Amino acid sequence: MNRPDTTPVPTRRTGLRGLLERHATLSERHPLRVLILLSAPFLALTPFALSTPVDLSFAGIMDRDNPEIERYFRLSRRYQLGGELILLLSGPESRIDDVASALERDLAGSDLVRSAYFSMPTQWLTENAIWIAERPVFDAWVRLVRDPSDLDNARFLREEMEIPSNLDPTRLEGMRLIQVRLKENPLDVALGNASFFELAAQAEELIAQHPGFTAEFSGLPAIAAQDQTRTLGTIRRLSPFSLLLVLLVFSRIERRLVGLAVVVFPLLLAISATLGAMGLVLGKITVMETFFGVTIFGLGIDFTIHLIVRQQEELLRERRFASALVSTLRGTGRGVIAGALTTAGAFFVTAAAPDPVALHLGLSGGIGLLFCLILVVGMMPPLWALLDRHGLGAASPAPSTERVSLVMHTATIATRHPRICLLVSGLLMGAALAGAPRFRVETDLQKVFNRDVPAVATVERIQDLFELNTAPWVMGVDNLDQTRELEAQFKEEPLFSRTESIARFFPSDQPERQSILTDLRSLVSERLEQAETLQQAGAGPEIAAFRDAMELLRDAERRGPPGIEDLPPTLRERFVAPDGTLLFYAYAAKPTFDGEQAAVERRAAQAIHPDATALATLLEGMLAAERPWVKGVAAGILAFVVIVLAVDLRSFRYLTLALVPVILGTLSTFGILCWLGIGFNVMTSLVVPLIVGLGVDDGIHVAHRLKEKPEDSPAAAAGAVGRAILMTTATTCSSFLVLLFTNHAGLESMALVMLIGLPLCLLASITTLPALATLWPAERGAQ
Repeated sequence: MNRPDTTPVPTRRTGLRGLLERHATLSERHPLRVLILLSAPFLALTPFALSTPVDLSFAGIMDRDNPEIERYFRLSRRYQLGGELILLLSGPESRIDDVASALERDLAGSDLVRSAYFSMPTQWLTENAIWIAERPVFDAWVRLVRDPSDLDNARFLREEMEIPSNLDPTRLEGMRLIQVRLKENPLDVALGNASFFELAAQAEELIAQHPGFTAEFSGLPAIAAQDQTRTLGTIRRLSPFSLLLVLLVFSRIERRLVGLAVVVFPLLLAISATLGAMGLVLGKITVMETFFGVTIFGLGIDFTIHLIVRQQEELLRERRFASALVSTLRGTGRGVIAGALTTAGAFFVTAAAPDPVALHLGLSGGIGLLFCLILVVGMMPPLWALLDRHGLGAASPAPSTERVSLVMHTATIATRHPRICLLVSGLLMGAALAGAPRFRVETDLQKVFNRDVPAVATVERIQDLFELNTAPWVMGVDNLDQTRELEAQFKEEPLFSRTESIARFFPSDQPERQSILTDLRSLVSERLEQAETLQQAGAGPEIAAFRDAMELLRDAERRGPPGIEDLPPTLRERFVAPDGTLLFYAYAAKPTFDGEQAAVERRAAQAIHPDATALATLLEGMLAAERPWVKGVAAGILAFVVIVLAVDLRSFRYLTLALVPVILGTLSTFGILCWLGIGFNVMTSLVVPLIVGLGVDDGIHVAHRLKEKPEDSPAAAAGAVGRAILMTTATTCSSFLVLLFTNHAGLESMALVMLIGLPLCLLASITTLPALATLWPAERGAQ
C-alpha cells in the first residue's frame, strides 16, 4: 500500500548517488525492462558453466611452476607410479598365506588396479638363490661342496636356505603386506571419487569369508578418500542446521517467502554467471571455485540485509514506496558498493599470488562478488517494485527495537566516555598482540585435515613393523652400478631407514660367483652322484637336503646368472619403468605428513640424487612455512582498501573511522589465535579476504551514515546501521558455526577466525568508531 510522501523530492544529483537515484526511479517505473536488460548478459554466461571442463582433482590446483611439484608429476607419469596402497592383513599364521593369495588374485583382477602382490616370487628366488643370496650364504654353499662333513657349516646353510628376510620384507608372524598399485594417480582423481571405496569393499567382502582376519589400507588414496568422505559426510549432516540458523536470523528482518525469493534469485544467477566467466577466463573449473559459493551467499546476503533494513527504515517514515526506494539506494547503496569493491579487490589482489589456489580462489571470489553486487543492487529494486505493484512490497516486519536499543545503548556509553573507550580498546588490542611471538605456521597435514582417518594410523603401524610406507623417495637410474652406489650412500644417511632396488637381485660379485661355480662343476656332479647313491641306500632326510642343494648349484651353474629381462612380472613392475629406467626407492626412517620435515628429507635425498622425488614434495609445496608472496599480497589488499575508501569517502577523517573496526578486529583476532596456540595454515588463508571484506563493511556503513547525516550524533549513526551490522554478523557467524563440529582441524580453524574476528569488528564499529568520531568532530562546512 502506498503511503503519502511527507518528504521533499530529492534534488537531481550527479556521480554515483545520481546514478543510484536514476536506477531507483527506472526500477520503480519500468521494473520488467530493467530486470531483462540487467539479467541478459549474466544469463548469457551461464551456458559456459555447463560446457567448461571440471577438474576437481588435487592436481588441478597444484602449483606446476614449482620445480619440485612439476618434477613429481613428470616422473610419476613417466614411470607410471600410479597410486600406491598397502593392505595390512592380520590373522592366524596357519592360514594367512592362503587368505593373502586370495586377496592378491581378487585385487589384481580389479579394473582399478595395475598390479598387486603380497610376497616375492618364491620359485624364481629359489631357482636363483645361489646368485641372489648374500655372500656369506654363497660361501657356505661352496664350503658344503668342498667339505660336506662340516656340520656347523651345514647347519648354518640350512637355517639360511629360506628366502632372506631382506628380500621379502612383507612377512611377519600373523601379518602380511599386500602391495597394490592403482592405474590412476590419486591426485588426478576428482574429489569424492569412490574408486578406493570400491576396492576396499571388494577386500572386505573377501575378508568376511575368513573369520579371524582383518584388513587395513594405508596410502594416499586411502587417506584422501577417508578424509573427504568423513568431512563431506559431516558437512552434509550439519548443512541443514547451518541453513536453518541463517534463515532464522534472516527471518528477523524478512519473514515472507516471496521476500526470500527476491534475495535468492540474484545470488543464484551470480553463481552460475561466475562459473561461466571462470570457464572463459581459465578454461576449467577447479575445486577452489566451489568455495566461492559460500562467499557469494555470505556477502550477498549481507548486501541484501543492509538494503532491506534501510528500506524498512524509510518506509517507517511514512514515505511512498518510490521515495523510500530512492532514499534506500542513495543512502545505503553507496556503502554497499564501497564494501563490495573492497572485498572483491581483496580477492583480486590474492589472485595475483604465484599460487594456483590463490589464483582460482581470488578470481572466482572477485568476479563472483562483482557479479553479486551488480545483481543485488541492480535487481532488488525492480523486484521490490513488482512486489509493490501487486500489494506485496510494504509488508515487511518492523525493526527489532530491543536490538536497536542494545546497539544504541552500547554506542551511547562509548560516546559518553570516549577516552576511556579508546584506552580500553587499545589495551585489549595490545594484550591480544602480546601473543604475536607465539605465531607459528602449521605445516603438519595431520593437524589440518580430519582427525578420524584410520589410514593414517595404519601408515604409522606399517612403518614401525616393516619399515615400509607408500611414499618412498623415487629415483630413476640407468644401470646396476648406479643403484649400488645409491644404496651405499643412502645407508649412510640417518634420515632413511631402508632402500629397495633391483641391485639386491644382482650382487656385484655375480661374475666371480660364476667363475667359482664353473670351477666346482665336476665336484658338484660328484657330490650329487654320491648323494643319489646314499639316498637309494635309504639315507636320512639330511642327505635329501644335501642332494637338493647340489641340484640347485648344478642348475644355477648351467643357466648362469639371471638378467633384468628374466625378472618375473611382479618385480619388473616394481623396479623397471616402462621406458627401461631402473627405479630406486629410499624409505624415510619415519613417515611424515609435515611439510617442513618433507623439505629436510628432500634436500637430503637430492644431495644424493638430484632427481629424487616423492609425494612429500607436494606436502612441502602446500604446507611450507615460507611463502614470500604473502607479505606482498597483504600489503596489496591493504593498499587497495585504502584507495577505494579514499575515493569513496574523500575525507581523511571518514577514511580513518571506516578502517578502525577492521584494523582492531583483524589484529586482535591474530593475537588471540596466537595466544590459543592455533597455527595458521593453508585453510585459514582462505578466509583472510573474507574477514577483511566483512570487517571493513561495518566501518564503511557507519562512516557513510555519519557523512550522510552529519547532524546526527556518532551514537545515533552507529545505532542506525547497527541492526544491519548485527544481522550480517549473525548470519555469517551462523553459517561458520557448524564447522566447529566437523572434527576437521582446518575447517575448525577457519570457523574460529570468523567467529572471533567478525564479532570484534562489530563491537569496534559500535564502540571504538563512535568514540573516536566524538573526539574527532567533523570540521564545520565539511559537508
